[in-house]
Amino acid sequence: LEKMLELTQTHALLKTLSFGPHEGEAFEAILQSDKEYLERLLQSEILRPVLQRNEDLIHTLGHHLE
Repeated sequence: LEKMLELTQTHALLKTLSFGPHEGEAFEAILQSDKEYLERLLQSEILRPVLQRNEDLIHTLGHHLE
């Protein structure tokens, strides 16, 4: 039970972006070709509601941009 609780509190590291001009591309590939896009995505006011609902996406962007 404790392990299940721990897993539900851990954020997943997404492999690919699921929307936008880079839909279906790996985050690592986007980082190499268009890092600015990932930075703008993380800071976007328009996408803030989407980001707030998707903690895994926030975690993934932060991971690749650190």
